[in-house]
Amino acid sequence: MKKINNIEDVKEGNIVAIPKKELSEDQIYLLKNNAKKTPDLFDIDPNYFEDPNYPPCNKFVYNDSMTFKIAIILPLYLDLNYSKSIEALKSPENLEYFGNSRIFYSFLQGIFLAADDLKRENVNLDIHIYDSQNDSSTISGILKQPFVRSCDLVIGPVYSKYYNQIRQFCEQTRINVVSPLSRKTPLQENPFVFQPSPSYETITKFIAKFIAEKADTSTIAVVVNGSGYYEQLADILKKNILEYSSADSLDFRLIQYSKFITPYQNSLDTGKNIIVFVPNTDEIEVSAIMNNLNALVTVNNYHISVYAMPVIHFYSKIQSDWFANLNVHYPTVLLDNIDKPDFINFNIRYEGKFGRKPDRFVYIGYDEMYYFVNQLRTHGKYFQFCMYQNAEISKTGRFMNFDFRRVGLKDGFENRAM
Repeated sequence: MKKINNIEDVKEGNIVAIPKKELSEDQIYLLKNNAKKTPDLFDIDPNYFEDPNYPPCNKFVYNDSMTFKIAIILPLYLDLNYSKSIEALKSPENLEYFGNSRIFYSFLQGIFLAADDLKRENVNLDIHIYDSQNDSSTISGILKQPFVRSCDLVIGPVYSKYYNQIRQFCEQTRINVVSPLSRKTPLQENPFVFQPSPSYETITKFIAKFIAEKADTSTIAVVVNGSGYYEQLADILKKNILEYSSADSLDFRLIQYSKFITPYQNSLDTGKNIIVFVPNTDEIEVSAIMNNLNALVTVNNYHISVYAMPVIHFYSKIQSDWFANLNVHYPTVLLDNIDKPDFINFNIRYEGKFGRKPDRFVYIGYDEMYYFVNQLRTHGKYFQFCMYQNAEISKTGRFMNFDFRRVGLKDGFENRAM
């Protein structure tokens, strides 16, 4: 109570706030430093500092004599992909990439297009691209490069396993780092790191809130596979549905994953509206689940609505009619702009430049680059301390929504827009 009210002692006549239960340090800080309607926004960021050699974010003014230095760190496997590109000169349609590195080239091409647009807006950029080769020692060497240690923003590395190295780099340099594609970035005690892709835990909470507010919650089933992780997501779903809804209890069931229909048929009832949450992200397993549930609906007249992770939209093994039959819902940060002229023109521009149709990683690369450089242009390199006062910056990109929140007082930022 003393911490909340910022007093040394309670005296007769004082008007004080009395907590209903013991509060965490994060909750106490928010109560003392939050004058906004949204409960997880800070008026005073607990990590705030000022650099004597750089203006604070609320006093930064960009002019065209400035140049932002940006380091891009991606597993491009340049040597291996160069040899493959030489082999493909005789038949370009057969061009292959090493491993799954094609998605990182798509992401990089999106960055290039954003840089072109920013250049037309008189934003000066000095971009250095580094091949991480998905190797810890290579990344360690990159992070020691003078340019990287003096830049305004780092985009990458891609994989979450390298973010303990990034934590040390950020502590030493105070440079903001974007984890461009991972949903599992270690944000705890990593206050300079931004994760644009919401974690599976955050997605599950969002789905729970949606279900509680808009759906019949009488029967809810979750497909798990014994790994333990999906059971954790099931617990998050149940806890948050109960928190957001007026229900005192739920008919909540776990279904063990199977390639065959029997476990699903035995666990679910006909004649009821049933919500099935599929937290799985393995395409083969998700396809088997959807195939079995679709059979229950189309053959056995079950009433099922499926809630799934965003990646389900991109699975080629899932037939389009299953989405309709199962009333599939999934949250996403990507916008549905497919019929808008700006989207169509972007696709034409990309195809003219790179000779193929863009994939989603092109869109993500473009919007992440444009959004964060726009933050630099508006607030300078320490933009994180003015992000909550940035009404002048649109949080809606061409293809994505952004709404970054710290996951804890001393932690990094996660995108909560869905």
